[in-house]
Amino acid sequence: MIKSLKLKNWRSHKDSEFEFTEGTNVLVGRMGSGKSSAMDALCFALFGSFPALQRKEVELSEIIMTRPSMENEAIVEMEFSYNGKNYKVERKIFRKKTNQAKLYCNGVLIAGPKVSDVTKAVEREIELNYELFSRAVYSEQNQLDYFLRMTPLKRKEKFDELLELDKYEKARKSAVNVKNTLKKIMEERAQQLKNQREQFNKKELSVLKKEINALEEKIKKSHKEIEEKKEKLKEEEAFVKRLIEKREKFKSLKEKEISLKSRVSSWKEEIKSIETSIGKKIELISKENAEKQKEKTSIEIKEIEKKLLESREIESKIRETIARQEQLMEEKKALLSRIPPGLENKKKLSFEEEKLQKEIEKNKNEKEKIEKELLELSKKETALREKEAVTSEKREREKELLSHLEKASSKCPLCQSELSKSTREKLLEEKRKTINELKATEKKIFSEIKKLTESREMLEEKKNKIEKEAQTLGEREIIIRELKKTIERIERISLKAMESEKEKNALLEKKKEIEKGANAKALEEKEEALKRIEAILEGIAKFKRLKEDLKELEETTQQITALGFNEEKAMKAEREVTEKREKINSLALEVSSLKELLAEKEKRKKELNQRKKTIEELERKTKAMKIVDEKMAFFINSLKATQSELRSSLIGSINKAMDSLWKKLYPYKDYESAKIEISKGNYLLKAKTSSGKWINIEGRMSGGERSAAALTLRIAFSLVLARNLGWIILDEPTHNLDENAINKLSEMMRNELPKIVEQVFLITHSKEMEKAASGALYLLKKEDEKGGFTRAELLPLR
Repeated sequence: MIKSLKLKNWRSHKDSEFEFTEGTNVLVGRMGSGKSSAMDALCFALFGSFPALQRKEVELSEIIMTRPSMENEAIVEMEFSYNGKNYKVERKIFRKKTNQAKLYCNGVLIAGPKVSDVTKAVEREIELNYELFSRAVYSEQNQLDYFLRMTPLKRKEKFDELLELDKYEKARKSAVNVKNTLKKIMEERAQQLKNQREQFNKKELSVLKKEINALEEKIKKSHKEIEEKKEKLKEEEAFVKRLIEKREKFKSLKEKEISLKSRVSSWKEEIKSIETSIGKKIELISKENAEKQKEKTSIEIKEIEKKLLESREIESKIRETIARQEQLMEEKKALLSRIPPGLENKKKLSFEEEKLQKEIEKNKNEKEKIEKELLELSKKETALREKEAVTSEKREREKELLSHLEKASSKCPLCQSELSKSTREKLLEEKRKTINELKATEKKIFSEIKKLTESREMLEEKKNKIEKEAQTLGEREIIIRELKKTIERIERISLKAMESEKEKNALLEKKKEIEKGANAKALEEKEEALKRIEAILEGIAKFKRLKEDLKELEETTQQITALGFNEEKAMKAEREVTEKREKINSLALEVSSLKELLAEKEKRKKELNQRKKTIEELERKTKAMKIVDEKMAFFINSLKATQSELRSSLIGSINKAMDSLWKKLYPYKDYESAKIEISKGNYLLKAKTSSGKWINIEGRMSGGERSAAALTLRIAFSLVLARNLGWIILDEPTHNLDENAINKLSEMMRNELPKIVEQVFLITHSKEMEKAASGALYLLKKEDEKGGFTRAELLPLR
């Protein structure tokens, strides 16, 4: 049973809630009021779709409210029970992100947030999918008599689709197509087998075997000859290899000798150049003394550079200090320009502040006094208005009594006792006098209220003036506070400026002290001395390398002489080895050609053997396909028989249900029952007359009778196809019905239908159909017919 449905931003439903019960639940309202969209939401909550969305008549994003306000999401929540369990499903649609869904069972989340997971879970839990729900449970707008309006042939096609019998027909047609395809393949295979047999030559295969054996023997002999020649060649190649290694060594030593001679010559020239620049012979200079002198000079240079760097850092700090002083003076000048003349010191400013505080206190006291007076006036006015209301009520009561007496009544209007004429006249006079006195009292009260109102308005005007003065005083207080802060800031700036001046003077003294022992000229002299020492050390190192290279040159010359390499003898040995290698290669090339020929013949042999296997395989497959063809014929006949048997069984079940339902749902006396009859491949809808004769329904029934027949057929389908689900949804079932037919349909849906179906949902614009409600009755209407929100109002049952 569906318990509740909540819609947020769903089409015209801004925030609608529905509570449903057993029996017939009715949603009534004008066209376009949001009735059908509520049932679409119910269907969507369960299956994530509804008929119009399934047919692509509407996009899911169009469901989100656009008028009277543009929303970014829509939410549907539904609670229902099934098989003793309570469920809650929630679905959210977004414009710019992935849609979400959740399913709870007895308060525990069992699926979500993936939409498809929730749909599968719902179908599993209620044992019903969308297709079956839309076929058997949900009757769309004005579609109750949909099956009655069809031709018998079209009705058969639609019923077979609803009963899923069309799947057997589709399977049978597919099987026939497969059988025809098999037949075509068998014909092609037969032709292929014929061609293969024509191309196969057994004699050619025998000749090829002999030729292959002869070639293999010849290749074997050639391989043996090549191996013998290669064995003899190995010794000669080893001798040539040793000659080549000796040549490489000889070449390497000659290159090294040339390189060493070149380096010796270069060292001598460079050493001579250094000796000329320093005016001394390198070999007479001590390397140890030169290195000590270099270290001493390097230390002196570093000391001078360190002092020069420190001097530059101090100079940078001096510039920063001067810049900071200038910035402080600029800031002080700017702050002084903001202070009005005469308020440059704190004493004057404190005096002005004290004077202002007295004015603020005075203003505050005046405001409190006026507010107190206004409160008193308000209390007096409230008391007078209450007194005026009591007096007016009393006067109206006296007027009623006077009117009763003036109508010549002989009874007292209060105690209902009999009145004499004189007593009545006396009472009339008293009542008129009392009324006049009460009028005078009311006039006096009104005059007093008017005076109080005038006084209150004057006080409020005075209060407004004081509040404006208070605002002005507040602004002045803020200005004085800011001026105090400005003067304090100027004092701090002056102090900082004095500290910066002291810091600058100290830095100047320090810089002067540092520059006494270090300057750029002293640094330049020390750097020149260092360069000369480095040149001496470089000359010493090169002289050492010269001696080493001279020794290595002598050793290399001795190695070349000892090697005793002969280039002419080596070249002759290489030529002889090359000629023998070429003869072996030529023989190997001949073997390669023989192998290629052998490969071609092997390939041809393989092709012939393959063709032989193909012929055998084709013969086997052709035989197997003949067996499959025979089985397909049996399968096609079985499908046809199964379809016919299922059709008879399902139509029989529906007819039994229709016969049982007819007496409860058909409110007329013209026909006793109804059924579906299969005739020449068509589905005829027939009704049984009181005389027991079965006649065709088409063209005979009135609108009301057709609605009853259509409802019977729809519920019969629901009971057969969805046995466990006690719901049915009928959207505008009163299409083309007169007033009498609507009344009868309403009575049947209220009194009889709930006995068959646990829960019925009826969507209608007819006020008469409100009588059908035995569960909940909702009136749906829009605040503004051109695009306002839908409001759902729960009505009492009629």
